[in-house]
Amino acid sequence: MYRRWPDTTSLVIDTLDKLRPDPVTYLRIGILRDDLIGITRHMTATQTGVKADAFRSLLGEAHRHPQLLARFGSQVLNPLFEAMTDVLREAAARGEISAARLTPVILEVLHALIVKRTLLDKHALTERHITEMVDEVLLPLVA
Repeated sequence: MYRRWPDTTSLVIDTLDKLRPDPVTYLRIGILRDDLIGITRHMTATQTGVKADAFRSLLGEAHRHPQLLARFGSQVLNPLFEAMTDVLREAAARGEISAARLTPVILEVLHALIVKRTLLDKHALTERHITEMVDEVLLPLVA
């Protein structure tokens, strides 16, 4: 095991990285609302059952292992959030929203809501939950 992974943290991160959905595989439509719903659905589709429990367990241990939290953020969460940010930047380039609204704080709120709803809540996100998040929070923040 340690021939491939230098430490337990690397093994855990590698495993979780394999479990997360690849944001590149989401095919964008080119309409902001539809893409926000679609990419959120894509990002959260696999976060149920054992996978969701593994992510929650990791977050529970993260405070005792700051290196694990840092790697989880950089290798697992950040690629997902970058994909969502790209959707927003593309919408700004099309003129659907103002690029000035894509501040670090607004982007952080979007990401925090997704983490809270997918990793900290016990129930799986439904289509209704995702649509409410997009319509009541995400779109008003960037409009």
